[in-house]
Amino acid sequence: MQQSLLSNALTYYRLHKSLTPKFANVVFWRLQANAIDHDPTFFKVRLDKSSYVTDLGAMPRRNIHRIWKALTSAQRKKAIELGHSAPPE
Repeated sequence: MQQSLLSNALTYYRLHKSLTPKFANVVFWRLQANAIDHDPTFFKVRLDKSSYVTDLGAMPRRNIHRIWKALTSAQRKKAIELGHSAPPE
């Protein structure tokens, strides 16, 4: 299951050159779990569909904090409007 999620996320990224919030979480989780050095700012997160904004709002805090550095300042503002907070420094 997890492998297919990662595979779907990577396929999506190749096609769209960006990730949905859920896919960003999966990719960053796997990179962290495998101690793979990465720069989250390299990835773009899409919030252009209402379902992506809904997904962002429904994410647990730890997942938001995992993808936080990949979000633009406008996306971070949206996350805060949805009830999330910035991760501690």
